[in-house]
Parts: sequence; structure tokens; C-alpha cells
Amino acid sequence: MLIVILGSGVLLRPVYFIHAFVLKGFRYKLSSPPGLLKKYFYVLRSLLAIKWIERYKELASIVLDQLRKLVADDKLLDGEISKLLERKRVSLEKDVAPAITVLNKYIESELERLESYGEKSNERTVEFDTLNELFLEVLE
Repeated sequence: MLIVILGSGVLLRPVYFIHAFVLKGFRYKLSSPPGLLKKYFYVLRSLLAIKWIERYKELASIVLDQLRKLVADDKLLDGEISKLLERKRVSLEKDVAPAITVLNKYIESELERLESYGEKSNERTVEFDTLNELFLEVLE
């Protein structure tokens, strides 16, 4: 019973944390090229993790290949992620890259979508009266 009650509320914390991380990472590290190639991975993995949480209502995998299945229907985006993965295999840790337009557009659109996330989630998702009753029962 407790898991059902807390389910949606508990998952909001990682979404807010990830969103803040992505916003900082993208705006300061990728929006003005050249940027570190690995920063694309941080940002994409984080955005896809949010999609995972939204879709499956569970904590997300950190494996990019598993997360990218969420956008597999977007062939252009998926293709750019494939190219990025290939570049990573042959590049050094600190390699820089010019802006990747398709990825930047996706990142920007997701950031815009997530800006309104907090507004949507202002509705109470946890029934505190029920939780209080449960807490009192446990104490007895």
C-alpha cells in the first residue's frame, strides 16, 4: 500500500534533479561550440532517463543503448546518437566537437517541455491523510 501511495511522488525528485543537471550541462557546456564530446552523453543520458521515469514509473537505466530505445522511432535522432557513439569509441576523453544540430534541437525541445513539468506536477500526488493514518497505525 505504501509503495502505491508514494510511487509518483518519490519519482519526482530524480526528475527535478536530472532536469537541473541537464539545464546546467547543456546551457553552459554545449550551447556554445566547441563542446566536450562526452557532455553530449551526459545530457542525452539524463534526458532519456527522465523519459524512462515518465514512461515506466521506475528509476532509469544508465546504459545509453537501453535508454535510446525510447527515441528509436525518430530515425534522424537515433542515427545521430549512433554517430556519436561511434565517435566516442575512437576519440579521447577530452575531445571537443562542433555543435551537432539534430542533438541540440532535441535537447532544446526536451528542456522546453520540461520547463512546464513543475507546473503540471503542482497537483498533490500524495494523499497525506492516508499516509498520516498509516503512520499512526504503525506507531500503535
